[in-house]
Amino acid sequence: RDTNEQVGMLGLGSKSAFSYTKQYTLTRFDGTEHQEYVCFIDGAGLPTVSALPPSPSTEPRGVKITFPVQQQDIPAFKTAIEKVMLGFDTLPTILNETWAPQPLTIIMEGPNYKVFQHPSLSGPQVRQGNVLYSLELPKVIPHAGWDLRQMDIIIDVPIGTVSVSTSRESLGYDAQTILNLKQAWDKALDHIQSTLQATLDAVEDFHDACTKYGELY
Repeated sequence: RDTNEQVGMLGLGSKSAFSYTKQYTLTRFDGTEHQEYVCFIDGAGLPTVSALPPSPSTEPRGVKITFPVQQQDIPAFKTAIEKVMLGFDTLPTILNETWAPQPLTIIMEGPNYKVFQHPSLSGPQVRQGNVLYSLELPKVIPHAGWDLRQMDIIIDVPIGTVSVSTSRESLGYDAQTILNLKQAWDKALDHIQSTLQATLDAVEDFHDACTKYGELY
């Protein structure tokens, strides 16, 4: 709560697995040992954690969360994983699968944005930390045209720039968040416009300018 250098705060993320299963296992590795924690819903319906004794381990530092997934739910998990991972600069390594998340195709990028193509993601997005949030542009730019509202662009903002809903699924459009989003959006659009104009200015005649415009469009 007191720093913008780390994500988290509400205490919900660590319980996310309970939205799908009643029991899962969390394993921590610290470089010298590992320890498992069994998380489950007890008889009273409350989330409970039971820690097992630690054991020696040479695995690198990290955390592993495991839970069983029903066969019919695997495609939905793949789709969700792919969309979530698009917010990460480094995509994960998928083990025991021939499938891997498809990365973004970057069309154009600048100091705080990326214009992209991807079959599972479309429209304006805001990335805070590693998390992508769909941007409801009319709430920020009320008179934004249809072309801007459909623009496949990711706007990067520092942690703490925008508020989010309790569910963490969407942005919170309070006054300060709207102001910050407008500034970030204007910065991205100004850079796009100046870059495109410079590209058009570099051609030698009107015919070439029209051709270049068509390519850019």
